[in-house]
Amino acid sequence: MARSNLSDPICVGIGICPLDYIFIVEKFPQPDDKIDSLYFSRQGGGPVPNALSTLGRFGIPCAFVGKCGRDNDGSTVEEELKLFNVDTSHLILDPESRTPRSFIIVDQSSGKRTVILDRSQSAAMAPDEIDTKLIQSADFLLLDGRDQEAAITAAIIARKSDVQVILDAGSARTGINEILPHIDHLVCSHRFAEQFTQESDPGKAVLKLAWIGFKSVVITYGSKGSIAATPDGQLFEQEAVKAEVIDSTGAGDIFHGAFIFGLAQKWELPQIVEFASAAAAIKCARIGGRHGIPDLNDVYNLLNLQ
Repeated sequence: MARSNLSDPICVGIGICPLDYIFIVEKFPQPDDKIDSLYFSRQGGGPVPNALSTLGRFGIPCAFVGKCGRDNDGSTVEEELKLFNVDTSHLILDPESRTPRSFIIVDQSSGKRTVILDRSQSAAMAPDEIDTKLIQSADFLLLDGRDQEAAITAAIIARKSDVQVILDAGSARTGINEILPHIDHLVCSHRFAEQFTQESDPGKAVLKLAWIGFKSVVITYGSKGSIAATPDGQLFEQEAVKAEVIDSTGAGDIFHGAFIFGLAQKWELPQIVEFASAAAAIKCARIGGRHGIPDLNDVYNLLNLQ
């Protein structure tokens, strides 16, 4: 364990921290359409902040490292993270930046969403803005693969300090090969897996990734569940936990937070993935990635663990 005292975070996360503008619509618009929103919500978003907020709600001490603007949206991002018990003392409010914004359109009939991320006036995290001691004090480091120079710096610090590094890989961005050698647990989307491995078959894709040498690999397939593997070739599939789907926004983020919770409990990989799947399923019945985070007892009850 890397933590030196009880005040240290168990998990530190580094990534983008947008404010989500979520629109529920009857159906996706076509070019030149003008449509009305059935429902609107504004709430904190971003893969890492949502995952940390999940951990905070589950009672796991965590800290977020990121950058947003010194503006009204930035203040909202900071205050909402605090409500979910996330340490924001390392969140940089940059007066020269505008807080990232995500515009999310959700199809009412399917719960599927389209996301437009605006970082056009948002500065990236720089390597020299990473607090070495903060990372060294944790047990886990969560990255989203963006701001790669800072992410790689943080991952190298973590690995040298026996801090386990988890990567949330949504798509195979340029430079991803530079960060993968520093990752312990790869939890990725099927889009990333197919792009990176050039394999459409889930079993072949997950084994190709596992052979890289991660401690675990999990590929998520939304309503089709997930598939996981360990370096020794052990492979298993997890069916999606059945739940009403209103909005899939943030389901993967909550999966990552619940996955790290399972790691912190020292569960075996099948139990971790089942638990994370249940947490993500509960979220899908609620609107938004942040407001949709379940309580820990909700997840336990769904799995009949209590």
